[in-house]
Amino acid sequence: MTCQDYQNGYYGAYSHVASEDVDFVVHLGDFIYESTAGQYKAPGSREYPDRELTLPSGHDLAHTVSDFRYLYNTYRSDPHLQRALEQHTMIAGWDDHEVANNRYWDYETDSPKLPPHSDGDDPEFATQVTAAGIQAWVEQMPARIEYNPEMEDLHEQFVLQRSFQFGDLTTLVLTDERLYRDPPPEIGGGDDSGRTMLGSDQLDWFLERVDSSDATWNVWANEVLTMPLKIGMADFEFYLNKDAWSGYQREHAQIMNHLNDEGVENFITLTGDFHTAMAGYQQTGYDLFKNDEEVGVEFMTPAITSVNLAEVLPGIDALDWFEISELAVTTTNPHVEFFDSTEWGYSVVEFTPEDCTYTAYSVDKNMNTQDATKQRLKTLRVPEGRVEIETVDS
Repeated sequence: MTCQDYQNGYYGAYSHVASEDVDFVVHLGDFIYESTAGQYKAPGSREYPDRELTLPSGHDLAHTVSDFRYLYNTYRSDPHLQRALEQHTMIAGWDDHEVANNRYWDYETDSPKLPPHSDGDDPEFATQVTAAGIQAWVEQMPARIEYNPEMEDLHEQFVLQRSFQFGDLTTLVLTDERLYRDPPPEIGGGDDSGRTMLGSDQLDWFLERVDSSDATWNVWANEVLTMPLKIGMADFEFYLNKDAWSGYQREHAQIMNHLNDEGVENFITLTGDFHTAMAGYQQTGYDLFKNDEEVGVEFMTPAITSVNLAEVLPGIDALDWFEISELAVTTTNPHVEFFDSTEWGYSVVEFTPEDCTYTAYSVDKNMNTQDATKQRLKTLRVPEGRVEIETVDS
């Protein structure tokens, strides 16, 4: 599950999740959006009058603990979300909107930066807002994490990253990709040299957890897209989202080359953030046409309600948009096997000793009912011992 802007649709997907025969639900972030004025809707997005929000502080973006508590209380009052939480254990991570869009850490001032806020560059203000978001997250999310608000450093106050062991079948490692990250290239300028998303300590911890795993499947609960995603051609070709791992290519290469060098097998990454159902191969390099080693498979789950690419560019029939966009993406990005940014919903991933199976579902976010229209988009599988994506059906 991921990306559930309360103001941009209904949570019927969660009622379907409540009925799924699953052992747990992984939430990859953007459980709340810090906004109340529809800042993250597209110009052509539908209005949902019964989803209006007003923060206690009177601001359009959350500033205080009371603001964040109000958002969590409102989001969690949704009956579909409640139904899913009643039925399943949730393993919760976070992304940016739990505090502020595209947030990052400024190592020069040793404080967070919050780009959407007019005072987001002020260390004291940004630290206060981030601490408020952390406190509300800890209060409201079902997670056993390290939290000590008496510590002065936010990195010492709150430790999100953790790992889970499911017998000898699966090791699941969840990372924090917001509290330690450098600014992406568009903000910080320059090339990728030295840029980190995980921070050195968390990176070492992550690699050690994967190296020491004795499980059949090694699974990374990851917030933002790891695979390169380019659009355009020749001199007009560029990475679509440098807020994802394409803005942190050196650290990405360090991770992928480590996995390859250490012979880590059956590496599956579960990703959110991009509001798209997608699947493809992780490689040791970011040059898409070199003969790089394939080291793992990435599965992305669609958003519950948040704006996808089809909503940003309305006026094209959904089926036509899907066919055009998938062809364009897979032609420019040969490592991508499946791409659908026309639907909202969720995905189910099953691990057995023989294979990993991913199924993406669309659910109509305009229907505020338990039986909102649901459709299976794609089922893919990865056989144990092979870095290979097979289509189970068309």
